[in-house]
Amino acid sequence: MKIVEATLLMPLTCLIIIAVMGLMMEFYSELDRQISDNAVRRDKIYEVREVTVIRIRDRMSYEKDY
Repeated sequence: MKIVEATLLMPLTCLIIIAVMGLMMEFYSELDRQISDNAVRRDKIYEVREVTVIRIRDRMSYEKDY
């Protein structure tokens, strides 16, 4: 059984930890971007539906007048 020296093990461990932290930061930044994009899309969907409902109500009130 070979013994790994601490001069190799500690820097390697630090590099692995830093790499994992970088991956986590990249993941969460991408997740944040997707959440904000989906929020914008969701707002657009509901905006169109509100306009559609208003138009239908206007048509119904127009038909009642005649």
